[in-house]
Amino acid sequence: MGHRRRVVAGLASLVGLSMGALRYDRFIEPRRLQVKRYRLMVPELPSKLDGTTIAHLTDFHVGMRGTQDATLRRAVRWATRQHADITVLTGDFTHDGVWRQGADLFSGLTAVSHVFAVLGNHDHLASEAATGEIVRRLEGQGMRVLSNANETVAVGGGEVVVVGVDDPHLDKDNLGKAMRGISGDREPGRPAMLLGHVPDIVDQAAPGRFELTVAGHTHGGQLRFSPWKRTTPLDVPVKVGELDSDYARGTHMVNGNPLLVSNGLGVAGMPLRFMAPPQVALIELRMGNDARIDEIDDVVVR
Repeated sequence: MGHRRRVVAGLASLVGLSMGALRYDRFIEPRRLQVKRYRLMVPELPSKLDGTTIAHLTDFHVGMRGTQDATLRRAVRWATRQHADITVLTGDFTHDGVWRQGADLFSGLTAVSHVFAVLGNHDHLASEAATGEIVRRLEGQGMRVLSNANETVAVGGGEVVVVGVDDPHLDKDNLGKAMRGISGDREPGRPAMLLGHVPDIVDQAAPGRFELTVAGHTHGGQLRFSPWKRTTPLDVPVKVGELDSDYARGTHMVNGNPLLVSNGLGVAGMPLRFMAPPQVALIELRMGNDARIDEIDDVVVR
């Protein structure tokens, strides 16, 4: 009887722990907004661009059960307060490809920052007309949606080139088209940034062409069981949830191109997050001899 009681007690403890973990994954971590600050070292960066800031937000998934609208609003408010020189948004604004009023988030942000966006796979889920409506609604808030296109923005007396590709997950990307009118080689003194929803877009870039590539899509694993930044067999949710990428989360250097992959803000598939809290990033450009991106701070915003 003593052995049976110990087994029952052990099982009860296990169930209690599992329920507690599920409550954390469902109700706590999806609300635990994490701010990450990075320093991007850029060789031959003009002094007038030294200190330029870039904010990055991604994977909003408005309309998905479990996406915390309050967390989205907090993230956008935080980014707005930073008055970043450039803000980039890398897709999945809505969860089912249909515009929802909850995605009317960005007017305040576009008033204080140059804002550029690319679409993600979820923004294409309904129809071509619905996707066009998403683009119109986003641009109506004052941002520029780059669909295999580029734009040069004036910052502090210098110039930054922003290149955006449509969703690589659905093979809608065309980097060659996006590069039209600009050099295929690195331009010292005029840094270039590549925006793509899926991180693997960096594999298409010429060696050392971009000072920074930013992406989302993976949600950092969303349910994270791996300690590594690259995708491993432990990233089962990434694979099953079709969030597949060689670059699961964090910073990478790929062929001389610095890459930053964000956990994003909303959820997909399951309304849960574990060890992959919602994120917003702020990147500061600094003069340096070697191209690299370093994490310098990590805080939770209430």
